[in-house]
Amino acid sequence: MSNDDLSQLDMTVFMHSYREKMTKIVEQHKADEVRWRASAQHIQEEATKLLNLSGMSIPTDCSIKDFEEHIQRNMKQSGNIS
Repeated sequence: MSNDDLSQLDMTVFMHSYREKMTKIVEQHKADEVRWRASAQHIQEEATKLLNLSGMSIPTDCSIKDFEEHIQRNMKQSGNIS
């Protein structure tokens, strides 16, 4: 085997290893994102329940952005934000 053949083999092995590692990283990132979204959804649901009990009217099925807008609107209406 020549040096060029060995270099090509080394590059092939390296690229295969690199692809495997990157695939694992991407899969882990996706799994982390799913867990993060589930946690955020749970926190939003609990916060919505508590805020609704305190008199704010926030739909339980709204998006995070809508949730934030409802809170800001309710706080402005109650005079807590200028």
